[in-house]
Amino acid sequence: MAEIIKVGAEATLYKIKWFGRDAVKKVRHPKKYRHPGLDKWLRSMRTRHEATLINQAKRLGVNTPTIFDINLAEGAIVMEYIRGDVVKNIVRMGDDRMEKICENIGRSIAVMHEGGLVHGDLTTSNMILRDDRVYFIDFGLGYHSINAEDFGVDLYLLKEVWLSTHSDKMHLYDKIIEAYASECSKADEVMKKLAEIEKRRRYV
Repeated sequence: MAEIIKVGAEATLYKIKWFGRDAVKKVRHPKKYRHPGLDKWLRSMRTRHEATLINQAKRLGVNTPTIFDINLAEGAIVMEYIRGDVVKNIVRMGDDRMEKICENIGRSIAVMHEGGLVHGDLTTSNMILRDDRVYFIDFGLGYHSINAEDFGVDLYLLKEVWLSTHSDKMHLYDKIIEAYASECSKADEVMKKLAEIEKRRRYV
């Protein structure tokens, strides 16, 4: 029997068994306000797009769930269940490993950006620690880009989340940025764009 893990605005996550293995099934919600044909096409397209991003990130060397199955008609992805601790909870509780974990996060984001991937929703709720490795989940808002500003927006969103959720631990966010800068060939340009984005937001 499927167990509901999370109900979001766009999709519901279920914990299921897939040929005897624990798995997660992500099903995108139909939108009744849309034309049925358009809704089916959009859910199919977004499902395919997210699965592609997850697989591409994995090929780049980023830890992501292994995809087992895609059902475009249903708007569903079946993927590996990552049994671990959500990074959001680890940061809140405090952990001697946090600096290493944050360095891992920064390097992984740099690898994605170097490979032309923008995650789009870099929150600590979308990172899971398993066996000292950080796994990135939920690429539903992700996209392809080689634009430094898009990478800056990715980091800006992470900083905003960190400020709202872990404001007493901003030194750990700094560790992420340090590790990112050491791995990303466009780091100087991205940091410049990040500063510009922060400046613009202050006047909005």
